[in-house]
Amino acid sequence: MQENWISKNSTGTSYNYFNATDSTWNQVWVDNQAGSLVLKGEFSDGAMRLRSNLLKGKKVPYYRNEIVWILHTDGSVSQQWNILDEQDAVLTIAFLGIYRKKE
Repeated sequence: MQENWISKNSTGTSYNYFNATDSTWNQVWVDNQAGSLVLKGEFSDGAMRLRSNLLKGKKVPYYRNEIVWILHTDGSVSQQWNILDEQDAVLTIAFLGIYRKKE
């Protein structure tokens, strides 16, 4: 699945795919500011959870990105993008959105 997005300061594309070799879901994310991100994970306990490897940071020595999607009973999907520390505790929520089908 390809997603094209626009934010206040940049635009980008992400590609989401299932890797049958290791049975993981993957997302490759690139933007027009020379940013990129690779996430890997799985669907478990009602949530799709993808995480990056540890990355070097400016505010903290290392951090990890985690994006979690949850399907709700009303058909909406929430997406929460967390910034985690080295112990996987949430430092901040970078994005929280709810998606609904068009009527």
